[in-house]
Amino acid sequence: MRTPATIASFICIMVMQAQMLSTQGVDVTVNSGAQLTVRGDVLAGPGSALVNAGMIDLSGDLTNDSGSGLFAALPGEVVLNGTSQTIAGGSAIAFDVLDLQCASVTLQQDVVVGGLYPAPAGVLKLRNAIMHLNTHRVTVNNAAPAAITRMNGHIMSETDPL
Repeated sequence: MRTPATIASFICIMVMQAQMLSTQGVDVTVNSGAQLTVRGDVLAGPGSALVNAGMIDLSGDLTNDSGSGLFAALPGEVVLNGTSQTIAGGSAIAFDVLDLQCASVTLQQDVVVGGLYPAPAGVLKLRNAIMHLNTHRVTVNNAAPAAITRMNGHIMSETDPL
């Protein structure tokens, strides 16, 4: 006969990784304390939502065609840690915490950081990344002085003319 303690000793934490995450009209939930790692792209199709109370670690591009801001109003973090990444799609994205650990990220749509719920109000972490606005807008709704943090990263509004 097995006791609950014996059975519990066989339960382990599994690391889930994917080369591409494609959501087509479904909700994906990342609970508090959990991490979803995607070593590739995320494509959110029409009607999709990411309920992120944990961390989404992404090394590819993020494309939002969901028809909404994509993320639920929860204190979740999205880490972009590839080399040259893009944030694209037909629908603007509303992040809580956006942590740019990549070399660069190019916006192909508008982005909102924070302000989805009262507190904490979200943070844009530039680290060493260059954020290319590419004629798009990034809005940080957190009024606190620590709403934007950086090491050596910066925001570039447009490229130099030829």
